[in-house]
Amino acid sequence: MRALILGVLSFITAAPVEHSSTPPLRVPVIEPLHKAAPEFSYRSLDGKMHHLRELKGKAVLVNFWGTWCPGCVEEMPKLQRLYARFLNDPHVAFVIVSQNDSPEKINAYVQKSGLTIPFYSRTGSSV
Repeated sequence: MRALILGVLSFITAAPVEHSSTPPLRVPVIEPLHKAAPEFSYRSLDGKMHHLRELKGKAVLVNFWGTWCPGCVEEMPKLQRLYARFLNDPHVAFVIVSQNDSPEKINAYVQKSGLTIPFYSRTGSSV
C-alpha cells in the first residue's frame, strides 16, 4: 500500500503542468491623475481642525477607516510600518481618518494597539 501511495505521489509531481493562455500578473502602473483631491476637513484627536489643502505639494496617503471594521483594523500594522518608513520624509503625509468613531474611541484603540500614525476624526468636522 505504501509503495502505491508513493508511486501515485511520484506520478502527480512528475505530471506535466498545463499552462493556460492567461498572461502572468503584472505589477500595476499607477499614473498620476493630475487633478486635486476634493477638499475636506478633519480633526486631530486633540480637537484641532485641519484641511486637506494644507498638505498641497505632498504625497498624501488618505485612509478612511473605523474601529468597528475588521479589515480596517487588520491593515493598521501595515500602515504603521509604511508610516515608519516615511516618517522623516517631509514630502509624505498620512491622514488616517475615522468617519464614525469618537475621538475617545480612536484614542483608546491607538493606545491599545501602540500605533504612532497620526489619526484624525470626522466627528464634528464640516466638509
